[in-house]
Parts: sequence; structure tokens; C-alpha cells
Amino acid sequence: MLRSPRRIPRFAPAVAAGLAAFTLSACGDDVATGPRSPIAARHESSEGRGYFQRYVAMGTSITAGVASDGLIAASQRQAWPAQLAHMGHREISLPLVAWPGCNVPLALPLASGRRIDGSPATSFSCAGNEAGVVLPTNDVAVDGARVFEALDGPNPADPQRVAKHGVILPAGMTQVSAMKLQNPKLVSAEFGANELLGVRSGLVVRDVTVVPIETFRAQYDQLLDEVASVNPKAVVLTGMISDVGAFPAFRSGAELWAERGALVNFGIVLTSECSTTNAGNLIFAPVKLLLLAQTAAVTRAPQFYGCADVPGTQDYTLTPADRATVNTLLAQMDAHIQQQAEARGWAFFRLGDLYEAPGVRVQYSALQQFLSTEAPYGQFISFDGYHPSALGQTMLAQAAARALNAKYGMEIPTLLEEVVAGN
Repeated sequence: MLRSPRRIPRFAPAVAAGLAAFTLSACGDDVATGPRSPIAARHESSEGRGYFQRYVAMGTSITAGVASDGLIAASQRQAWPAQLAHMGHREISLPLVAWPGCNVPLALPLASGRRIDGSPATSFSCAGNEAGVVLPTNDVAVDGARVFEALDGPNPADPQRVAKHGVILPAGMTQVSAMKLQNPKLVSAEFGANELLGVRSGLVVRDVTVVPIETFRAQYDQLLDEVASVNPKAVVLTGMISDVGAFPAFRSGAELWAERGALVNFGIVLTSECSTTNAGNLIFAPVKLLLLAQTAAVTRAPQFYGCADVPGTQDYTLTPADRATVNTLLAQMDAHIQQQAEARGWAFFRLGDLYEAPGVRVQYSALQQFLSTEAPYGQFISFDGYHPSALGQTMLAQAAARALNAKYGMEIPTLLEEVVAGN
């Protein structure tokens, strides 16, 4: 039974503080990553047979160490390449970003609509590197990077992309040129997620929010040719997930309906369509629900929501047909990455080793999303709902280690089973 609308503004002051047009980009900090990884104190036995002596990690926000929509030194130190190298008894150099980050990580509770420096969640700012950092470092991954950026660099007319590159790479340098400059023995390459991450908006549009598979294949193969040109001793490629719904930030209409009683406290009144005709729709909860709550707080009127998709609009909703389209592209990308790894004799693991692992996607709770001061999306996912926490990064490091062990016999110790057992 729904509660009286008179109680809807109960959390209005906190929600109204900064939820207006809440959006996510792609970055983390120690205070914003979730539970700490135990790996640093537990893996110091293997030298990785010298492979980590010159290791270069290329990729996107996940490889960079983004968490809670912000990039900052503490989360960079927990990125899976840093953990992987430590497992091989090496420490890689990192492009450590000074406080408060680039972008600044989100603060808890998420209902505050703030970042850890007190700025609105809608804001973007980019601090420089910590003192003593010399670019490029061993981790050259850039938040939000697509394959074409790794090859050619950012669009100079996009100040955010330029800023995010600027804390990772010297001016005029790309991920590829930085990799080649360091003459690596080991290279990791994690690309592809940003080619379709624009579907968070609810729009699935070729060449706008999704990159066509033929474009991805051509650009990705060009990047791999550049990697091969330095003749590294070992390479590990990262594949995709199987289902876009594996990201904890996406929740079905049916899942929201189960939380309808709690959502009323934030001014969101779900209608029965969430449990019937729209039960299968996927809603990007970190944005859509906070937008509804902000509107309810400002207007002091309940927002009735039926989990519907509005075609052609940025409604943060994917229909089952949209989901199938995205999943088809994910499968094609994943298959191509794996095929290239096999054809070139390189190692391979998948982002699915984290996102599709048992226990990672926890049951949705509206109170957790809005008011949690610890881990609103579970211990393996950071506060933005899709980037890994430190423990999530540990799982990826473990998956990479298993892949390298299987292909190259590196004998890197892996304790993934113990990490998951502790969940």
C-alpha cells in the first residue's frame, strides 16, 4: 500500500541539494571506491618471470582506475593493472592525479548530489598530477577512451576529453605512441566498452551512442598491429560482458516495482506498468531515479513513473529490443577480441569475469541507492553503479593473472576463490 503523498518531501532537503540533471561520465578515490582490496598484503611471491619489468597498460576508465565517477590517486593505485603487477612482485608507475581528482569522485550518500569536494554532481573539474609524476607512466589508460582515441588522440575541440588525456599523456602523445615509447615486454589492452556506453542515455543510435561493429573491428585491429610492432613477450586482451544488464546500475521495471514502497519516500510513485508491460525495460537507475527524486523535491509533488521508454528521447531506458541490439554488438565485439587473441597467440580474459560473477550484482534497494554511506551497489562496484570498486578491480586482476598463467606459464598466484568466498 502506498504511503500518503504528504510524506513524500521527507528527504527533500537532501535530494534538492544537488540532484539537478545528475549525470555520469567515467572516473575514483580512496574515499569513493568501496571496500579496500586485500591483494596488496597478500601477493608478493611471484616475479612474473620478468614480464612485469616493462609493463604498459592501455585501455579505458576501468584500466585507469576510475571509480565513483572520478579519477584520483587512491583509486588509481587499486586499478587492476597495478594489482596485477604487484602480484608479479613489481610496482608500475602511475599518472597519479592530485586531490580532488579528474573528475572529482561522487560523495555518499548519493542523495546529496555532491562530489567529495562539495561540488555538485553535475560539475566537472580536473586537478593536475601529483608532484613528481612524469608522463607517460606505465598505465596510459584514459577515462572514456574509445579505440580511435588510443590511436589518434582526443578531439581538440572537446575540453573534457583534452583534460582527461592531459593527466595521463604528454601533449601530442596517444596511448599507442606512449606504449611504443616504453618498448614494453608485457602489454594489456582493454577497449570496447566506451564504443557502446552511450546507451546509458536510453538511445541506441548507430554512429552516435554505439559504434558499428565493422568500425570497431577495423580500428581495434589497427591498434593490435601497433602493439605487435614492438614485439612484446606477452600480451593480454580484455573481452566484454554478455549482457548490458549485468551493470548493476541498470535495473528492470520489475526490480523497481519491488521497491515501490521505499521509492515513495523520495517522491517517486511507480505505476503498475512497471510490473506489467514495462517490467522488462532496463532503467539506468543512478540517473533516472535521482532526476525523478529531484523533481519531486523541487516541486513538492509526487512524480508518477511507469518505467516506460519514450522513443527518440534521452530517457535512460532500454527496451528489451534495445537490450538485444546492444547485446548482439557486445557478442560480436567479444568474439572478435577473443579471435584476435587466439590468432596472435595472446592471452584473453573478459570484463564478464567481474560483472557476471556470482554475488556481484546485488538485489536492488532504493534506500541503499539514495542513502547508503558505504556501498550502494555492493562491495565489488563503486558508487556510480558500473565502475569497479577496489575489490572489483581485484577480481579483474585475478582474471588477468589466470589468463597470463594459462598462455605463458607465468605462475602468478591467484586467490580469486578466497576473495569471492568472503563476499
